[in-house]
Amino acid sequence: MSAIFTPYGGGTAYTVIANGITATNKSNNKITPVKNSNPVIVKLGKTKQVSVTCRVYGATDIAIVNAWTGETVITVSSSSYGQLPNGNYLCKSVEVKEKPGYLDIYDVKFDLEYYFSGAVI
Repeated sequence: MSAIFTPYGGGTAYTVIANGITATNKSNNKITPVKNSNPVIVKLGKTKQVSVTCRVYGATDIAIVNAWTGETVITVSSSSYGQLPNGNYLCKSVEVKEKPGYLDIYDVKFDLEYYFSGAVI
């Protein structure tokens, strides 16, 4: 099982074989106080947040992953994971930990936010 991550608009693709995936559906609401009455809840839509952990081997592959910042839009294609459907994601953070005692072996965690209907450009 794997998924292909490619920076939106072009760039080097990376094939992720996940050690773990956590998906969270989140509702975005704004609570507006109303004087002398109950507050009004304004629904602003929903997002799906996905955390993917994987292992990256080698200097070439970690250079690809390190180039992705907290504002990189990632296109996921050919995903065989049910919690990680194909589409555009905002890569909110990338956490890289070098495996102690090993050279060029990294544990990586991606925090992605899915945008419905291709809203990310």
